[in-house]
Amino acid sequence: IVQIQEILTVMDPQTLSIFAARRAGYTGKEIAKSLGVTTSTLYSSYSRGLTHVIETLGLSLTAVRENQQVHGSERQREKRKEPARLPHPKHS
Repeated sequence: IVQIQEILTVMDPQTLSIFAARRAGYTGKEIAKSLGVTTSTLYSSYSRGLTHVIETLGLSLTAVRENQQVHGSERQREKRKEPARLPHPKHS
């Protein structure tokens, strides 16, 4: 299991600042404006930075994407105040 401190240590300064701003609740558009870049440039840079972290720590890109999908769905529901979905019952 990778600890958050390991991830933060591997991040370059720009990726770390974007990460911190996102955690603080700023939108991509707000962060891009504060850095004087386009939103597209911001996301490209952030993606490259996160890819570097994944590769440096030897993480499985598939596992990272699955984690993003699960947690991304949860965050979207929280923003919309939707109830969590229960898993489909398995048919016997």
